[in-house]
Amino acid sequence: MAWNDGCLPRPPIEEGARAVAFPWDDADALGAALAVARPAVTANLEARADTVALLSDWEGGHRREFDRERSEHEAVLSADELGSALATLRRAWDDAAELQAAANAQAPSPGDATTPTV
Repeated sequence: MAWNDGCLPRPPIEEGARAVAFPWDDADALGAALAVARPAVTANLEARADTVALLSDWEGGHRREFDRERSEHEAVLSADELGSALATLRRAWDDAAELQAAANAQAPSPGDATTPTV
């Protein structure tokens, strides 16, 4: 499943239409990278949970410091900022596609051109 499944298709720029400024190729590359990273973060969180169980006999100040830092890291990872970034990117993609479709609709039709008379 691609990151932009369900998004509006990337519209062509019709002749005479204003091109909407949107970095389509960069957005596609970023979306693909974010989509690949999300399962890696999930796997990292699962591995951390499995590893903590192995540390049951570790006590003391270093363990408390470890647990505090691990909790902070896991809070950041489980917040799913990558998912939020993907949602924002998907909205921006759809907004740009809608703007381009509107610009295409306002473009003069090639048959509408009038030939000046002399």
